[in-house]
Amino acid sequence: MASSIIEKNRVDTQYYLKASSYLDESLKYGIKPGLERIEVLLREMLNPHLNYPTILLTGTNGKTSTAKMISAILN
Repeated sequence: MASSIIEKNRVDTQYYLKASSYLDESLKYGIKPGLERIEVLLREMLNPHLNYPTILLTGTNGKTSTAKMISAILN
């Protein structure tokens, strides 16, 4: 019994170290804050957002709720 617990802990530790290493490595190529890349993309697309009134919604959470509230206000 004790050896199976030790083996499980060893495997868990290996998974942890592998996951930790992966996350540390991904930080090198992570998010680069700023609008420079999106501005280049919009210029390449001839700035379609300037052709008509636009509201841009971004972020992780709340876009649907925010869009519905904006729609209700504008309609």
